[in-house]
Amino acid sequence: MIDSTVLCGGGVDSGTGIAVDGSNNVYVTGQTNSTNFKTVNPTQTALNLGKNTANTDAFVSEINSAGSALVFSTYLGGLLDEDANGNFGAIAVDGAGANVYVTGSTASTDFPTQAPFPYAGGSANGGGGLTDAFVVKYTQSNAGSTFSLSATALTPATVSPGGSATSTVQVTQTVSFTGTVTLTCAISGPAGAVHLPTCAAASATPNAPGTLTVNTTAATALLQRPASGRSSGMFYAMFLPIGGIALLGIGSGGARRKKLFGFLLLGLVLSGFILMPACGGSGGGGGGTPGTTAGTYNITVTGSATGATQTGSPPALTLTVN
Repeated sequence: MIDSTVLCGGGVDSGTGIAVDGSNNVYVTGQTNSTNFKTVNPTQTALNLGKNTANTDAFVSEINSAGSALVFSTYLGGLLDEDANGNFGAIAVDGAGANVYVTGSTASTDFPTQAPFPYAGGSANGGGGLTDAFVVKYTQSNAGSTFSLSATALTPATVSPGGSATSTVQVTQTVSFTGTVTLTCAISGPAGAVHLPTCAAASATPNAPGTLTVNTTAATALLQRPASGRSSGMFYAMFLPIGGIALLGIGSGGARRKKLFGFLLLGLVLSGFILMPACGGSGGGGGGTPGTTAGTYNITVTGSATGATQTGSPPALTLTVN
């Protein structure tokens, strides 16, 4: 599969150099006269037109490895032309993407500089209509690395107690974040709800979305007395054989045998009284659980990573338990 994207504004834009860091983030420089060229965390927010509305500036942009978002993009230039006619400009980056190096041409006397130094054949800020080279270094601190999260809707959106649903969570770089994000979630539901859904531990990176699984609790059986509140007929049925056994014992000869049947009869009667509470007593049953309460649950997904912070609003998901 070939990935491609368009990087431009409403005017004339041309690329003159490209580089890739160790995480496959792409860095581009070139020339633009677009007043609406897309900027993200820029060091120069607008095209420096001067008196000539056809003037051009250089631009420097970073695109994430997925090709789905600009991580950094800025104008670079003074009142006159930079990278005129798109015929000069190059860019390089270190493996971590922490330092970006850009070179090009400028005719501006007010080209932005820091700690300028004198050099042979020119001034500290350009040649005043002549063309000079420029070299610029951008530093992206790892301590400032940030990311944002997005998540697909839970599938399925409705489950029965004991069911589960999943969502795919994507990490998007805001600067040059390349680490692993640990995903967690906070869950709220109907008032008085018991056995709230839970989230299984998951993680994601800018190049590998994570699967977040939300689980619910199944109901288990309850031991309950009959709905009428009356004792079970099973208890009384247990006594039917007792009369027959008693008659059999009386009719049998021998004192020893009669005594044995007497103990047997007593044992059956005592067993019946022991089983009475379970079969038809006043208790309401015990054990078991009703499972996750029916209703709609709101799930907010957050992420954390070493040396990085989340930006934007965490994604919110909804799950219905019937």
